Amino acid sequence: MLRLLCVLVVLLSVNKTWQFFFDKVEVGEVTPKNPAKVVNEILELNCAVFSDSGLNSSLLFWEVPFNENVSQDQVSINGDRTLLFRKNITDIAMEGNYICRRKDKDDYLESMVGFVAVVTEYEAVRNVSDFKCVLVTEKQEFRCSWKLGLYHHEDYLNVKVEISPDNEMNRVDCPQQTIKESCVWTKDDVAITSMTMIVTLSITNTEFNVSKRFIKEFHTLTISKPMPTAFINVTFQELCGCAYLTWGTIPGGVNTRTFITLMSQWNTVPLTFTVDVNSLIVCNLVPATVYTVNVILKPVDGLYYSNSSEAEFETCHMTPIMESSWYSSTDCADSKMNTTHTVIVYWQKIPPKYQNWPLQYYKVFLDGAQVKQTNNSEFLASFPVPCHGNHYVSVRGCNKQGCSPESHILIPNYKDVVRPAKVIMEQKKRSPEVYLTWFGVKKEDFMAVDIVWCKMKPAGYTCSDDIQVLRTNSTDHMTLHSDIIGAAIDEVIFGVAAINARNMSSGIRWQEECRYFKDEVIPIVGSVRLMPDPPRNSLTLTWKPVECEPGSKNVYINQYQIFYCQLVESGNNCALVLEQKMNVSASNVVPVTLRNLNHKIRYGISVRAVSLTKMGPISIMVEGQPHNDDRGSDILSQEMNCLNQDNGKLLSERTNCLI
Repeated sequence: MLRLLCVLVVLLSVNKTWQFFFDKVEVGEVTPKNPAKVVNEILELNCAVFSDSGLNSSLLFWEVPFNENVSQDQVSINGDRTLLFRKNITDIAMEGNYICRRKDKDDYLESMVGFVAVVTEYEAVRNVSDFKCVLVTEKQEFRCSWKLGLYHHEDYLNVKVEISPDNEMNRVDCPQQTIKESCVWTKDDVAITSMTMIVTLSITNTEFNVSKRFIKEFHTLTISKPMPTAFINVTFQELCGCAYLTWGTIPGGVNTRTFITLMSQWNTVPLTFTVDVNSLIVCNLVPATVYTVNVILKPVDGLYYSNSSEAEFETCHMTPIMESSWYSSTDCADSKMNTTHTVIVYWQKIPPKYQNWPLQYYKVFLDGAQVKQTNNSEFLASFPVPCHGNHYVSVRGCNKQGCSPESHILIPNYKDVVRPAKVIMEQKKRSPEVYLTWFGVKKEDFMAVDIVWCKMKPAGYTCSDDIQVLRTNSTDHMTLHSDIIGAAIDEVIFGVAAINARNMSSGIRWQEECRYFKDEVIPIVGSVRLMPDPPRNSLTLTWKPVECEPGSKNVYINQYQIFYCQLVESGNNCALVLEQKMNVSASNVVPVTLRNLNHKIRYGISVRAVSLTKMGPISIMVEGQPHNDDRGSDILSQEMNCLNQDNGKLLSERTNCLI
């Protein structure tokens, strides 16, 4: 067909009549007539003119496909009347019409001495790959398949395959009319259950007249694809988390290898098992859960697997499994024996995987007596607990099967643990980190610290869901990244619980409600003034503390620094003596009294606020002079009022009311 098309292309490409073509007197010929070459073979063509044509080889030239230029080294003269063309076929694209022409004629058809259509191929017959056969027991079929590989002209291939069940005494052709890369025999065609099968695959390239045979011997046991298992049975052991599986193996006593997978709603990766027996005990299953089991069979020495068989089973029900608990509490106000403090117990809600049946409620016990019962969505409960003595609180989740084992936590005697006095949470603008600092716990008082956090209710600083816990050995501060927290920092509140050497928890101290930012500017301290009627040889100072403003970005003030010095007689500058400083905790209530001063000296006093990491600006200076008991209180009061009136003013503006 290809060669006929090539001839038609030549004929239709000239503007001549058919009669002219057939009446044309031949002056020569091109040989060989039907050249076929594979890649990397040499193509040799001869163009010979007849003796009576009046032509010689010098008047001849070659025209090749795609108007490719013919180089001098590709042609040679062989005698007076023959022009030889020789070329290495490096690509299948070199296929096409090779035409020998005469130089003394310009007409397309008249100039043609002869032509041949060259056929190219990668390889006349390639070696087949992936030649395999399988006995499909379930369908009683013997299937063989192979891959021919890449061909330029696959239609030139004649594929024949035969099977012999009796050591080639008899051969059975493939029953399919058209064969390319597979063939199927049924039990009606051949005895497919024979112990061995010899398969002969013959491939002939009719254009190149090249053939190859491929013979393979297959052992039926090795290539059998077994039927799926006949049954899958599941029974349970005494524990709900274990199941006993049995299944049918390959009939006929064939050594069987079994591949088993189990999946449930709790699995992201299947549980997989491979065994050479027909039973299996699987444990660590989740109670009250539907599992899907898949079973695939394969002969131990075989190549092929059966189709999967599937069954479902539900593990038995049992009481829930309870998670750990934590607590926070108010401080014990005094040491009386009947004093109580309010304790809030937090627990992690039992996830559905461990409820083992729909959860109904939680029960809370104090020293064995039930004190609370909550619905199944709660995660905390509050109740009074005596300050004195150790007390045990437990939480149990309950379903219709019963309640979980008790999860105890110890509420220790209030004197046995040291709870953090304060917890500060700070942020930085556009930072994913949170900075926690806690006070009031000495390093020798604890062996670890539990950092806790939870999502906050929109209405206030209380938890809206389970708390999360991270244990650390940090002394008094820690930095957490939002990736660890698992939520936006603005949605979370934090707390700290100290764990002492006896593994007793102090209970959670939650952070102060104010949200602080490390990179906020510390404001100047305002309303600095001296109070009237200070003690003897003292001055009492007060100021307006830096307070938290809800909804604003606040800076945490850890302490205030008070600076005081002796003023020179002629002004409000400090004398050339050392300035003195006093640190006051921000949690202390103003006013603050400076004692042991010299009543003969006039002092200048300033204040500044200090955060955990930086200092604020110094306030305006106020002036004052302490008294002794030699003067009456009315005179002292008058002097202090006068000083407060002049504090913060320039010298030229002062009233000098004491003069």
